[in-house]
This record gives sequence, structure tokens and C-alpha cells, in this order.
Amino acid sequence: MTYGTGPTGGSWLVGVEDPHGGSEPKAVLEVRDLACATSSIRIRSWHAGGRPVHHLIDPASQAPGGRGLSAVTVVGPDPAQAEVWSKALFLAGAEQIAVVADRRSLAALWIDQDGRTSNSATMGKLIGWCAAA
Repeated sequence: MTYGTGPTGGSWLVGVEDPHGGSEPKAVLEVRDLACATSSIRIRSWHAGGRPVHHLIDPASQAPGGRGLSAVTVVGPDPAQAEVWSKALFLAGAEQIAVVADRRSLAALWIDQDGRTSNSATMGKLIGWCAAA
């Protein structure tokens, strides 16, 4: 959660980590009085039965969800809701995330399995910098 102005007198700058392990952030968000939460498979992923799996489990299939995604960041006024929505949007998968985020006016940024970064319309105004795809 960020409060007030950042150290330079403007918004707080929040780096969005590269879920594929790159040393540079994928984006930098400019936020003030807002919370940021990210759900990612960067750390909690492994191979089982010869296929990649991770800890974000779709309750409907009881298997790793989020087809086509590697990370989802959500910004909002409540840290708990940002955390819940980052997971719910992740589980929506690459094909549905934009529809769900925009329908609910959520500020969301996501990184797909190929490293491409996309965002909802609401998130667009919070992005200070984003890496080229």
C-alpha cells in the first residue's frame, strides 16, 4: 500500500518484476494511495509428470490455471481486494483476462508466457513506463 507522495514528491514508482527472471522490470507503475498485488509463477513452479505446473490452482479443474499467463498485477484502493483480483484474473487465463478486467474496471497488467505485457484500460493511466514486447 502506498500513502501520500513518493520520495521524489510525486507518485510512488512500483516496478513490475519480470516473471521469466529478467533483471529489469517489465513495467513501472506510478501510484499514490493505492495498493499493488501480483500473482506470478516465477518462484512457485516446477515440473510434475513431465509437464510444468505451479501453485495457482483453478478450483474448477483442480489443476494449475491461468493458461497462457505468467504474471498478473492489480492496483486498487484495498490491498486484500487487489490480491484476490490478481489471482482471479490470473485464473481467467490469457484469453479472458482483458474482458474480465475491463468489465470490472480493474487496473490490471499481465505478462503472458512469451513475455508480452498487456494492460486493462484502467491500468493505462498508471503506467509510467513499459518494456517493449
